[in-house]
Amino acid sequence: MTGRSKRPRPTWTRLCLLGALVGAWLPARVGRAAEYEIFIDIDDEEDLYDLQVTGQIEDETFETLVELLRRGVDLNDADREGLYALPNLSYEDVDAILAYRADVGWISDPANLVLAGVISKRKLAAIAAFLVVTEPGRKLAATNGFVRLQSAYAIPDPVAPSAALQARVSTARYLTLGAAVVHTRLRVDDVRWDPARQALSAEPPSSRVHIPKAFAQWDTDDWGVIVGSYRIGFGQRLTFDNTGRFSPNGFFLDDAVLRSTDMTRACRESAGELDESPCAGDAGDIYISPDFRWRAGLRGVAAGFRHAKLPVGWMQGYAWASFQNRDIYQYELVDAAACEDPRNDDDPRCSAPDVFRREGDLGSLEPTSRHSFQTLPNMYDEALGGANLTWFHDRRTHLGVTGYGAATRWRVEDADLDFQEWSSTPFGGPYGAIGADAAWGRRWADLFVEVARSFDGMPESD
Repeated sequence: MTGRSKRPRPTWTRLCLLGALVGAWLPARVGRAAEYEIFIDIDDEEDLYDLQVTGQIEDETFETLVELLRRGVDLNDADREGLYALPNLSYEDVDAILAYRADVGWISDPANLVLAGVISKRKLAAIAAFLVVTEPGRKLAATNGFVRLQSAYAIPDPVAPSAALQARVSTARYLTLGAAVVHTRLRVDDVRWDPARQALSAEPPSSRVHIPKAFAQWDTDDWGVIVGSYRIGFGQRLTFDNTGRFSPNGFFLDDAVLRSTDMTRACRESAGELDESPCAGDAGDIYISPDFRWRAGLRGVAAGFRHAKLPVGWMQGYAWASFQNRDIYQYELVDAAACEDPRNDDDPRCSAPDVFRREGDLGSLEPTSRHSFQTLPNMYDEALGGANLTWFHDRRTHLGVTGYGAATRWRVEDADLDFQEWSSTPFGGPYGAIGADAAWGRRWADLFVEVARSFDGMPESD
């Protein structure tokens, strides 16, 4: 396959400004629950996979809920935003839980929420799988954790199917350590620029081991720091957010590894320089189990304080920095040396560069096939940093400022690559945004507003 599909969509800058206008226009949200597609009532992770396979929830909802289920929500430590992330709860429910927690001091049994009339029995049953209840005065030496090994296998699979190993341990009251190791066999590797073909080349898929997630987190009631893989977001998700939560406020650990529920083609190549594609005939009809996958978050350090008391209200502040190499879907690329503006749909030079299969040395002129529909690993480095400062009058009323900046550096030597205009990352160089968000809540009404201004290196369009 050559080229890439062109889908009209707003540019990155326009998207942020559009979101700001919509966010400022929306009327007050009257205690609605987080807007998942259906009432979520599950017992374990397999139930979430069933909802995804049957089309009752979208992929983004599924990934958000799987991560929430694996992390858990501490009923005694979670703030308003953390509790609101639980499915089926409205802000009215969340405020009732917080008020009850303040009255009793500690919720030792979630069933007490029903006995006290805080939430209904149906809602408690639906969120029970997501809840974590810790004991008060947890001893410093108390330690708990888990190790999870997952694998998927189908009859046509190679001898070593994809597998994922996750481990997490919490100790010393505030310390959490974790990592994820994934075995794949469908990912290409070692992408390079082939000057003879004026295209990219990559080694064919083979069995490889990756460590996409690893972290150490120290998290108290008043402040926290994390080193490694994490997610972070604020406000109405307009200026900066990669959490997927409806009301993010701060960072949390990221060790999520996901499995796909659909079979995938074993062969992903087109003819290229050959007379016939290696996937022609029966070879193109072989389906195997997919590799386990992970979402790229941030990798670096984040730190913040949550509750610095003031004469009126309190302050919170966060800062974060990330540096990591990132993968990219092959059709999100453009050869910047040949294409002046990726927004020019009529210029064939703005199609994604070919990615040829490389078996031997770079520069070999032996005819070869082309890779298709592949995610190319370790294509560019991303350096990103940001900060947030928010003043809270109370837990429902706040005013905050968030800003961040990012820059990319391509790792493929002798190539001048950039992003297609429809990529989630803007082309043209460094980018970032700054914005302000506010919330006001009284009785039955909550009003949320966020405005943002984005910056990027994209040239003005004709």
